Amino acid sequence: MLGIYAGLHFLLYLATVALFSINTLKFKLIILGIYGLLALSFFGTMILSHYSDNTLTRVLYLISALWIGMLIFLVIAFTLAWIISIFIKNPANLKLILGIGALVVSGILLIIGYYQATRPAITRLDIGIANLPENWSNKKIVQLSDIHLGRIHGKAFLNEVITRVNKLQPDIVFITGDLFDGLGDHVENFIADFYKLQAPLGIYFVTGNHESYLGVDKVLALLKKTPIVVLNNELKEIDGLQIIGLNFVDFTGEQDKNILTTLPGFDAEKANILLYHEPIALGRGKNMNGNGHSELYFGPKTDFTVQENNGIDLQLSGHTHAGQFFPFTLLTKMIYKNYHAGLHQIGNFQLYVSGGTGTWGPPLRLGTRGEIVLIQLHQK
Repeated sequence: MLGIYAGLHFLLYLATVALFSINTLKFKLIILGIYGLLALSFFGTMILSHYSDNTLTRVLYLISALWIGMLIFLVIAFTLAWIISIFIKNPANLKLILGIGALVVSGILLIIGYYQATRPAITRLDIGIANLPENWSNKKIVQLSDIHLGRIHGKAFLNEVITRVNKLQPDIVFITGDLFDGLGDHVENFIADFYKLQAPLGIYFVTGNHESYLGVDKVLALLKKTPIVVLNNELKEIDGLQIIGLNFVDFTGEQDKNILTTLPGFDAEKANILLYHEPIALGRGKNMNGNGHSELYFGPKTDFTVQENNGIDLQLSGHTHAGQFFPFTLLTKMIYKNYHAGLHQIGNFQLYVSGGTGTWGPPLRLGTRGEIVLIQLHQK
């Protein structure tokens, strides 16, 4: 990944030199140095904000994260402009115009992408569940996923999300993992804000992979100080509806394929909702057959046989962010075999994959929107 990251900066350097007809060694070295510093900026600001977390270091961290997105846009735009210029005779002036145009377009995409990333949309769904208890009919669920609270999405973002959720007047709220970004900086500052979230039937949470990075024990200790209820491989029945929460199993973890049937109180004949961070198969063995990390991120099993055979009515997941922006939108679609976002019906089993409320890495979205998911239940 570091090699690809460095290679993109070098490709951008080559395209810049070609498009703007830079021939002198002095200016070539200056441009190479600028791109080198930009390449190191993300790591530098990460370390800086870790040791000194304040407004300045957070702004610098935000700028360096945005640069990663800008890098992708510039590489694509500059490379296309460079290729076009190769096939044009006497292209000196045109190359300059193409270069400036590519720069302007990339800047516009960055602004649009940042705007969309910081303003999640409301996604409204009407979902039917067989054997749904009558008193659950027309009740409202809000799903939040992948908020990634931390250096970029801070208290202001969280409070904006909470305000919008409260306006929807949900009966219950589910948070399907990656509530925190995983960098570990002052997450206790969010405790008071969680008390503002209103849902008469409760707020329920399952861990995601970023809670693993932050430290699951640290997250669970923190959430005990809030009104959020953690479902750690647990089932809670509320007015006849089973709410099942399974924690995220990282690449060193182990999960029994019979995990659902061994949960105390589980009844496959009752209406139920499963909260599980990643839209993948249940029942992974230790180290995932020896290919844990690569399988977890690049070859997940999107076989929902365990869920379907055990009578799961609806699974709510996240994790994928729907790719956030091109070309990653294509990548997540390929990895998760079209289960990267949206509502899916597999027999009697239904899966909804949230595109995420916040963002990870560059706070950018193009072709996707962050979302607050509002689900209204009815009897199927």
